[in-house]
Amino acid sequence: VSTSAHPPPHHLDQCAGEYKGVFDAAGKIYRGHGFGGLYQGLGACMLRNVPCFGLYFLGSELGFRLVNPPGEPTSPKSVFFGGLVGGGCAGGLFWGTLYPLETIKTRMQSDHIVKEKRLYSGVIDCAKKTYAEGGVKSFFKGYVPSLTRAVPVNAAIFCAVFNVKDAMHHNF
Repeated sequence: VSTSAHPPPHHLDQCAGEYKGVFDAAGKIYRGHGFGGLYQGLGACMLRNVPCFGLYFLGSELGFRLVNPPGEPTSPKSVFFGGLVGGGCAGGLFWGTLYPLETIKTRMQSDHIVKEKRLYSGVIDCAKKTYAEGGVKSFFKGYVPSLTRAVPVNAAIFCAVFNVKDAMHHNF
């Protein structure tokens, strides 16, 4: 699950009550804007997701191995703490290192669906306009709350993942 601390643009307020659910929204978007309308901001999403998820899983493994070096026996306690450390590292690396890409992705995905009304023509244009709003600081709005959430949430997620993986390894 991916979230962002960025507030939605004002034009999204106009959408409140327009859709009766996910399938209604998808149908209306498809009918009004074609297949591409369903994937607005996909390029920016991929630009963020590919490197961020690489760091995410690297962080989880490195953190886990910090507590449980390869080749050494593990215990339920070491797997538990390794999962917490690995997950914390995963969340910290994902959200802590490439947050400006999150800002660009969120702005592009929440831009107006009608091309003529969009604020951004692409990723580079979005980055330039974001920078023009207030320099580098503009790319880090919501950074502290996102990072504050990411570390403990992902620590809990990977703690569960590594413990289930360990239990399955020993029981099956």
